[in-house]
This record gives sequence, structure tokens and C-alpha cells, in this order.
Amino acid sequence: MNWEPSEVDIEWTEAILETLEPGKSWVEGEMTFFCTEDKTLSLVSRTERAKEPARRVGIVLEKLGWNYFTDDVAVIPDDPLEAMETMQQVASEWDCPHCNDERIANFDLERAVWNNDGMHTAITENGVEEFPRWTVNAYCPQCSEAVPLSPIDYSLLVGEDSFYTWNVNKYTLKAMSREDIIDMVDNKTNVVTDVIGTEWHGMAVPPHMQGTFVSMTPIDEEE
Repeated sequence: MNWEPSEVDIEWTEAILETLEPGKSWVEGEMTFFCTEDKTLSLVSRTERAKEPARRVGIVLEKLGWNYFTDDVAVIPDDPLEAMETMQQVASEWDCPHCNDERIANFDLERAVWNNDGMHTAITENGVEEFPRWTVNAYCPQCSEAVPLSPIDYSLLVGEDSFYTWNVNKYTLKAMSREDIIDMVDNKTNVVTDVIGTEWHGMAVPPHMQGTFVSMTPIDEEE
């Protein structure tokens, strides 16, 4: 199939690549890429139906002078449940990109730090727009280096419960489910709570925590 990228395709991809550093991943649609070294991208996983989009990414990367490797790609089933299981399995086998001596899944992920990396430009169907870019820094217990994870990658590693937990300002904020709230009220449990907006005590709030009703626990009480 003869496909040639448009100028918009090339500019859009180039804008994303400018934000990538070795050790960072890029999730696009049903594909996950990992920047292994300067101007080198590996296709980590894709769904069955993303075969053609992944091929087209390779064509754009070649025009931009990037190396592109697909030999070790994990092909994820199109079925949503099977896909989630496969993606979690792939994530569980990721190694620290700095020392390769420890699985990222074995890091102290509950103590990972959310970072707002500022506004980044992206080309969307509505034109050029700016969006806040968030990463999650987890620290390798072997080499002590920080490994930045995308929010999606982090959720695959920790699961939904830990994903909706945020350590900030010496507190652990945990999003409460409807069942949690009912249990708290019925049992008259003494729980310190708060409602989270886009900021909390002067700190920008990760998008997935915005609009949540949370319990607040001092971090030193958990240790």
C-alpha cells in the first residue's frame, strides 16, 4: 500500500518527538512506543487493528531521520478484556532503562511522584492546541535513577485503586468510590475528606484526580 505522509502528519509527529527523551514512552491511539536512545524509537505494543497505523508511523520516522524498531512488539488482541490483560503483562516485564537490573513493577510505585511538565503543543483536528503534559516519576531501587512514566503506563503497572491515589504536601489523597462514601457515612467513620478541583493548596492537580471526593491521610501515619 503506497501511503505518503502529509506535511501535517510530519509536523504533528515532529512536535511529539521533540518532547521525547531516552527512557520516555509515547502512547498514540492503540500503539505504545518507547524512546530507547537519541532519535531511536521502539514499537513496544500495538493492537491487531493498528498494524497499518504503526507502519505509517515508521514511514514518518524515516523521513525525520529516526531509527524505528518493531522486532519485539507485543500484538494486543482487539477484544478489550484480552487487550488489558496483555498490556498489563507487557508492562510487568519492563526493566529500568538506566540499569536493566530491576523490573519497574518492583519499584515502590505507591511513592511515585506526579509531575506537571508544563504546556505542550499538539496538532489536533481542531488545529494547534496546548495541553498540560503529566508524567509519573518512579525511582529504581537498584540505581536510584528516576524513570518517567506516562499516566497510562503507570495505571497499567499499579491498577485502578493506586492510580486514583496522589501523594502531595505530606498527605495521601485517595479518591473515594460511592461505596466508600456510603460505608463512611453509615459507620460514622472519622475520615478527613476534601473535594479536589484543578488546584489543591496551590498545587496543580493531575487530570484524573480533578473533580474527585478524596480521603486525606498524613503520609507518616501510613508508615
